[in-house]
Amino acid sequence: MIARLKIKNWRSHHESEFKFAKGVNVLIGIMGSGKSSVMDALCYALFGTFPALQQRKLKLDDILRDKPNQAISASVELDFVKDEAVYTVYREIALEKGTRNVELRKNGVLLEAENSQAVTEYVEKILHLDYDIFSRAVYAEQNQLDYFLELPKGQRMAQIDSLLKINTYEDARKTVTSLANKIDAERETKEYDSKALFSAADESTIARLGAEISDTQKEAARLEAERINAENLLEQTRESLEKARAARESKAEIERLESESRGLESTLEILDHELKLIAKKLAENNKDGADAEKETLNKLVEKFGNSKELSAKLKETKEQEISFEKRIERAETKKEYLGHALKDIGESDNCPLCKSHLDPAKKSKLKEGHAHEISALESEIKELKEKLRETQKSYFETESAHEQIAVLETEVATAEESAKIALQIGQDFASRERELSAKRGEIDAKLKALASRKSELEKEKEEDADIKKLEADYENVLVATEKTKGRLSSLSLLKAEKAERLAILEEKRKVFTVAVKEVESLSRIKRSLEIFSGALLKTQEELRAEFITIVNEVMAEIWPTLYPYGDFTNVKLMIENRDYVLKARTTSEWVNVEGITSGGERSLAALALRIAFSLALARNLGMLVLDEPTHNLDTNAVDELAITLRERLPNLIDQIFLITHEERLESAVSGYLYRLERNKELDEPTKVVLIASPEL
Repeated sequence: MIARLKIKNWRSHHESEFKFAKGVNVLIGIMGSGKSSVMDALCYALFGTFPALQQRKLKLDDILRDKPNQAISASVELDFVKDEAVYTVYREIALEKGTRNVELRKNGVLLEAENSQAVTEYVEKILHLDYDIFSRAVYAEQNQLDYFLELPKGQRMAQIDSLLKINTYEDARKTVTSLANKIDAERETKEYDSKALFSAADESTIARLGAEISDTQKEAARLEAERINAENLLEQTRESLEKARAARESKAEIERLESESRGLESTLEILDHELKLIAKKLAENNKDGADAEKETLNKLVEKFGNSKELSAKLKETKEQEISFEKRIERAETKKEYLGHALKDIGESDNCPLCKSHLDPAKKSKLKEGHAHEISALESEIKELKEKLRETQKSYFETESAHEQIAVLETEVATAEESAKIALQIGQDFASRERELSAKRGEIDAKLKALASRKSELEKEKEEDADIKKLEADYENVLVATEKTKGRLSSLSLLKAEKAERLAILEEKRKVFTVAVKEVESLSRIKRSLEIFSGALLKTQEELRAEFITIVNEVMAEIWPTLYPYGDFTNVKLMIENRDYVLKARTTSEWVNVEGITSGGERSLAALALRIAFSLALARNLGMLVLDEPTHNLDTNAVDELAITLRERLPNLIDQIFLITHEERLESAVSGYLYRLERNKELDEPTKVVLIASPEL
């Protein structure tokens, strides 16, 4: 229940305050006296807006009183009672700044003061209704009692659906239908794409490729066995060929030994002859020859050192040579590595060693370092090679001296020994002859062995004749083996190609299978959405039917009170051609209120509908606002309306606000009666006069 309203600088009001009670509260006054502004202020206090502001017929700054001077702010303060608690709403409007201060209190305790919207939402939560229901079901604007009947046909259902929030079901149903159509289009696209992606021919190709791959694997296994056999045969042929070649080489070696044996025999004969001459000569002059050779040897030893010293020097020089060669090899290897690294650095932006990224500066520095190191290595290699040449030269010189000294030492030793031998030979010539005879025996034995070996080689000549055949066989087996390997390689490539094609087709089949499942899933989703859409439509229809039932029950109850005549016994809201129609019951039939009834009857029917809407949609509020409801009513109808408002409606609605210029409706008051007066010619502010109240 609205208990109090205080407005300041609101339209024509300077500062006005009203108290209200249960029953019918009336604001009466001439046109322009500020009556409707009071109800606009009441609506604004509750919801932060009112119809003219919501419809942009007014701006917030238009609300501020501008006569005699422009007010810089306006405010509304409203007390309402709900569940025995007193709630106070305060809203203040600043010129050109909109809503500035806003508060909501419960029994004096602040509940909300953040912003206007937050307060509005809190109020809506307390009252269990929003502005739309209040403005359309509770607050009948001036001369808008028959608002419903003024709506063009075809728009009433949409307006009432919006009022009942049933339009959300229709919006949801349209969204669901649109979604179902999109899903169906997606399903058709996927179905078309899946058919284009994979076909029965592809399935046949998969089976064929699988069989071909199996056959290829079997053929590859057969060829692999053939390759192993061929390689085994190749190895056997190679071994036979190597044996034959070895036999040929043995024959050549024996011939060489035979020739050597003949030479040895001739040499022995010559030595035997020379031995006699040497023995005689050594016996005569062996000392002088040894002395000459010893003198030459001593000179060489004095210059180069003895044979042992030269051997040590040769070993040392050889080690130096090997050391220089290894150092050269290491330097050249390092140079080659650095050369490759330098090339890699030039071709890439990554470090060739750690593979990290090189910025230009680091890359340039690294290249310069490598180039410098390569240059140093080249100088080092050049120097080492020079030292190597010098070492090799020294080695050759030392080796030559060593050989001369070794020869001389041998010759000196031989000469000395020869002298001794010659002397010994001279003393024991017979013994020497026996030794030579034994030597000849040995040579003869060797010659016999060589003759036997020669006989064996004669037999191997036949094997030698088969070498060409073995080489031909080896070549044939080698060619056959390579052919088998080639066929295996081709089969491997063919198998890989078919396996790749098979993998692609199987992947396509997987994608196709997924697509088919998606198509089936989309079909199920579409069917579910269609069922849901049907359920939404059925829910809309059931909610409309329930709403109509409630509205018609209320109108059936209040119509005899509002219209005590017998020509129209009831009014009823019906649905025809998917739109609402208000009908009145004659003694014989239901007729349209529009076009059939008089203006007064139409207004009373609209009042009944308005009351029914208020009770159906805002039963918790229990309030009705009627602004100039006497439009089109005759005197009798006005009097009857006054009686109805005073005596009958309070039984249905707790609090009624009546704004009127019709003084005949003063009799309808059961709460507070205010007369609003204003001299419009002088632009005076509205004056509020309390005429009647429950306390008076």
